[in-house]
Amino acid sequence: KINNKGEEITAKKIMLCVGRRGVPRKPGVNGEAKEHIFYSMTEPEVFTGKKVLVVGGGDSAVETACMLAEEGVDVSLSYRSSALSRVKPANREKFEKLVEQNRLKAIFNSNLIEIF
Repeated sequence: KINNKGEEITAKKIMLCVGRRGVPRKPGVNGEAKEHIFYSMTEPEVFTGKKVLVVGGGDSAVETACMLAEEGVDVSLSYRSSALSRVKPANREKFEKLVEQNRLKAIFNSNLIEIF
């Protein structure tokens, strides 16, 4: 569950969180240790046919969200700020293109509050 501008949004399938510099950072919320939570990804095709929420706004999160979107996964990226500010230009360009093509959903100004 994430909070986006006072509205709670729930994702039922899979949550994927990646951390800074490839080192996973747990979000510090209830449910972060559940078996359907992934802190790294090596095979995006495993998520085909599922809904995935990537949490974060750095290069690791953006690269993961883009890779999943290119694999045809129904993917959204949740980020606490109003725009991506810490990503490489090539990652930003790819991300924005996929969002524009409706292949990836960006949920800005949102915070992860619970995983169930």
